[in-house]
Amino acid sequence: MGQQQMLLVIMSMMIVGVAIVMGMTIYQENAFAANRDDVRDALMTVAARAQGWYRRPAMLGGGARSFAKINWARINFDSTTTSGIFSMTNKLQGSFRITGVSKDDPAWSYSLIVYADSIKQAP
Repeated sequence: MGQQQMLLVIMSMMIVGVAIVMGMTIYQENAFAANRDDVRDALMTVAARAQGWYRRPAMLGGGARSFAKINWARINFDSTTTSGIFSMTNKLQGSFRITGVSKDDPAWSYSLIVYADSIKQAP
């Protein structure tokens, strides 16, 4: 009877160990996914604010139908957040590009091209 009990204890410990490792892996994957969602959400916020700034007349502090002079201060957004680091490039009259890089996974980034009336995922 002692050997069977010892075998059951060892098997139970192995099952619990495997379950803990799997739980940690799933938690980390969900944390990465949540961070990526936060970066995408922030990019959409930037895009919406930029489109509003684009439509506002220059006399009221807007872009007067141009993205050429857009910057972070003009849309009241910090380029570094807890979830990522953001950049604006290719600032033209009718569009610009925003890119977000995840702080949790620096190899992952997401880019959008913002137009006056639409947003497109950048290649």
